[in-house]
Amino acid sequence: KPLWQSMKDSFKELLVRPHVFLRRPEFAWIFSLYGLTYLTANLTDSICEAKSVDKTIPKFLTTSSVNLTVCIAKDRAFTRMFGVVSPKPLPFATYA
Repeated sequence: KPLWQSMKDSFKELLVRPHVFLRRPEFAWIFSLYGLTYLTANLTDSICEAKSVDKTIPKFLTTSSVNLTVCIAKDRAFTRMFGVVSPKPLPFATYA
């Protein structure tokens, strides 16, 4: 299906049947990626403020770690959901 047709169909489904759209695994992965990154950034801010510590480096390290980890998991799931070839194992170093 062409990109524009897919986008049109997805927006239509979001408007007409939001309960179906919001239960899709691909929506859950994207929501989790951004939600967990946002949660991590705010949690790190709060902890650093409570401890009177500069938040720059801790916030960068925690949000980067969470974002990269969830993004790799999301990409793996998307490859399994939408890939056209059978999945191949990833090297262990990819997860580190």
